[in-house]
Amino acid sequence: MSEQIIPKNNEKESIEKTSDGVFLAAIIVRYKWFILIFTLIGTIAATIIAFLMPNWYSATANVVPPKSTSLGFEGMMNNLSSTLKDIGLTKLGGKGEGAYSLLVILDSRTVKDSIIKKYKLMERYEIESGRMVDVRKAFEENLEIEAEKEGNYTITITDKDPNVAAMMANDYVQIANELAQNIFNLESKINKEYLEKRIKATEDNISRVSDSIRIYSQSKLIFSPQDQAKALSTALIDLKAELMKQEIILDLLTNKYGKNDPYTVMQSGVINQLKTQLSNAQNEPGFGGNFALNKAAEVGIEFMRLYSEFETLNKVKAFLIPMLEEARLNEIRQTQSLFIVDKAIPPDKKIKPKRSLIILGAAVGLLLLSIIFTLVFNSYKSFSKQVRDINSNN
Repeated sequence: MSEQIIPKNNEKESIEKTSDGVFLAAIIVRYKWFILIFTLIGTIAATIIAFLMPNWYSATANVVPPKSTSLGFEGMMNNLSSTLKDIGLTKLGGKGEGAYSLLVILDSRTVKDSIIKKYKLMERYEIESGRMVDVRKAFEENLEIEAEKEGNYTITITDKDPNVAAMMANDYVQIANELAQNIFNLESKINKEYLEKRIKATEDNISRVSDSIRIYSQSKLIFSPQDQAKALSTALIDLKAELMKQEIILDLLTNKYGKNDPYTVMQSGVINQLKTQLSNAQNEPGFGGNFALNKAAEVGIEFMRLYSEFETLNKVKAFLIPMLEEARLNEIRQTQSLFIVDKAIPPDKKIKPKRSLIILGAAVGLLLLSIIFTLVFNSYKSFSKQVRDINSNN
């Protein structure tokens, strides 16, 4: 009895794969004319459609922001950042950049809507809905804004007309500059109004402190604490030194003539007068001003507090005035936020459509689609045949 050879699993898989490949090849050969005609007709149609599609052109404007020295508030903030960095507060110093990037201006709805209205893009793009959001979306698909690592910005606009594409790109830069100018002037106006209020409040405080200094100086007869303190200390030293000298003389007279001697008694009177003067100088007003010497430190400290507040307010005012003048100038100043490096020019080469890729993709896609269709059709025929055979047997 002959042994039955059973194929291994990998051999069975190989046979199945070979059978599937042969079956697929057989189907393709059987329906080759349908596949070829379907693919050919579809490719021809795709070719016609591709060549009927309009050409689109992209124009690019290359711009850079101005590189100027920081003045006024920006300069003050840069100095503050440097100071914070010097004292170890680097994280509080910020990034050292402007408050916002120019991309905020370039990608703003205001600039886009201005271009849309100027070039009537709703009609140009044939948008029937009449909704601005649809026009804006279509325009954004044809707009590309890039911030390059070198610090420049590129604005690329795509349109069917190369001349219109170039004009739109250049106008986009101009409108963005106008918007940035309006924001700059508005910001300067707000800063000016704030600085004017702050300077007015500072001047009011200076006037109040000046009146306090004047009243205090008149009541205490103090006008220069340092100079007066030096003069008073010198006078007090001389008075104490004189008292000590007279006491020495008294001791000598007492030892030589006794306590009851007229010269000794007279010397004692001189010493008593000096002690009275010293006591009055230390405890009664009038020696160096309308205050006692034991209150001199308290009086001087209060005067210096008022004087330091006066000087502080004047320094604040001196700090604010240049900023106010610059804010007033900026309110009417005409500046440019973007300078054109390369003006957009009409391109001489289309950016789309890529007709060769469209035709090639259509051919490959239609070929695969026709093969899938034949496989489905053949499977359907086989299934229908099996159903008929089952029905006939019954």
